[in-house]
Amino acid sequence: MVELENITFGTEYFQDEVRDGFYVPEMMKRFWAAQLVVLSEIAKICKRHNIKWYADMGTLIGAIRHKGYIPWDDDLDISMLRDDWEAFFEYARKELPEGYLVLTVQDHEEYDLALGRITNGNAINCSKDHMKTFFGCPYTVGVDVFAMDKLYPEKEKEDDRKRRGKAIAEASSLLRTRGVNDPKVRKLLAEIERDNHITLHRRGNLTRELILLFDRIIKECRDENAKEVASMYVWIVGDWANVPIEIYLECMEAPFENTYLSIPTRYDQLLRIYYGDYLTVKRGGAGHDYPCFAGQIELLRNKLGHNPYRYTFDKQYFSIDRKKPRYRDGLMNPIKVLKRIHSQIESDFRDSDIGGGIELLQNCQDIAVSLGTLIEKRYGEGTEAVKNLETYCEEVYQASVNIPKSVSTILDKRIDIVRDEIEKLLSVRKRILFLPCRAKWWETMRPLYDIALKSENADVKVIPIPYYDCDYMGNIGECHDESNDFPRDDHFTNFDEYNLINDRPDVIVIQVPYDGASCSITVPEKLYSGELLGYADELVYIPCFDVLDPVDENDPVIATLKILVEQPAVFNADKIILKSDVLKAVYVAILTGLTGEGTKDYWQQKICLLQDYNF
Repeated sequence: MVELENITFGTEYFQDEVRDGFYVPEMMKRFWAAQLVVLSEIAKICKRHNIKWYADMGTLIGAIRHKGYIPWDDDLDISMLRDDWEAFFEYARKELPEGYLVLTVQDHEEYDLALGRITNGNAINCSKDHMKTFFGCPYTVGVDVFAMDKLYPEKEKEDDRKRRGKAIAEASSLLRTRGVNDPKVRKLLAEIERDNHITLHRRGNLTRELILLFDRIIKECRDENAKEVASMYVWIVGDWANVPIEIYLECMEAPFENTYLSIPTRYDQLLRIYYGDYLTVKRGGAGHDYPCFAGQIELLRNKLGHNPYRYTFDKQYFSIDRKKPRYRDGLMNPIKVLKRIHSQIESDFRDSDIGGGIELLQNCQDIAVSLGTLIEKRYGEGTEAVKNLETYCEEVYQASVNIPKSVSTILDKRIDIVRDEIEKLLSVRKRILFLPCRAKWWETMRPLYDIALKSENADVKVIPIPYYDCDYMGNIGECHDESNDFPRDDHFTNFDEYNLINDRPDVIVIQVPYDGASCSITVPEKLYSGELLGYADELVYIPCFDVLDPVDENDPVIATLKILVEQPAVFNADKIILKSDVLKAVYVAILTGLTGEGTKDYWQQKICLLQDYNF
């Protein structure tokens, strides 16, 4: 843990992870980190001037329940009593670092929120210095600073203020949609003028006048005898968020991500007033689109033509009819070719095409030699299959120089022997190779591993692969090998002891989705999904992250899954293994949206449920 005023993060912090069943991608981690950098500047000012601030609302729930951000939340909320709030913003205007913005209704004419906000800029910034300061986050980030305003001790006075405030809020809303000449708007404006003893300028910036008037109303109570405070916009419009003022008089520290935040000592009382049973996890939105920087992502992507900080699918390179790269000397293809050529030889001899028969016999011999070489590479010299292939080649040669002989009978006999030996040696048992990466991800791959072990016709190997730290600049960092952290058995072998080219498994199972597209973690290039395609008949991808099913179409799980689904391994694999029909439906919908409606059946076939997959 580090002090907030000196906030920093290790490389592992930015790796994708799952929290409470919710997938948190790398860029969200960088966004969180950037927000904490902004908060650290706020904390420095508050510390210098003895100003109290408190994590509040969703941020406070996160601190207590999650020791950090609520996984599906993406903003930082803090509160101050009104006097402290005003003092803070006076100092902030002078003391914040260059490039920071102070947003209040007094500071910016276009700003219309009943809260303050500190941001690290007003536009996407990919400069080297900015990216270094904000840990690789190019997007504008900020911290919401709520003022807790006093409520009048007299109910009549507070009811009057709420009535005046609601009239302004309603008029502002109607003014945007109906205009100043709407009868209801005109009636409200007249009421506002009468109740607040002012004159509104119909031909001026009326919206701005209403905003400033509302701001004056929410902070008008300065009564020393006030017993309650509230986030005034919520109090006026929603009739809640009023709490005893004592809650905001004392503070303590609470762990949050890798640092500590200031929170009210009476946090439990505050959260129960706001939310009731706040300790029970209830996944949901954060009151805005998730992620809150989605619009900035699209701006950057549209400007550059791709997202520079993660994989970007390009439809022009996608085809459901693509031919997978395969090694031409695969072991099973020569057997089929050998049998096909032999069948053609018999046909040619029946037709007395002596020249064609000689050429086909020579091709048959070449294929047999190639097949024998492959068997020796894998199993060494002296196998019965190779001995029979050598005999077969000799008899093919004798047949080619002695055409009158009945070569068909000789070849029939020998090819049956060759086929039996090869099938006994190679075809009966399928070779399955699992390539897990991190030990903490093994549990997502283990169910498929258990299925493979139960197969009577499978040879199973597991090779934990190394991974490297990397960053948004393309730098490759430290190498990590967690092979000793896996629950080892006889099927495990070391990465350096396995020759992928020579062994050439039938099935390779992977779990790392990124290839070279992540800005926090990578694996050796030869283990990218695009590279592994050529080493096996089937490449199987099972996600390394175990996420919960979304509860409905508005669940933020779907928004964040779009990032996990748009990854190289998803497009390169022959099969994608998921755990539920709900997740499959989400994957199919996302992928169909990326590749076109005509591909839906393709994804339905390619994505397989765990319980339905057989090796």
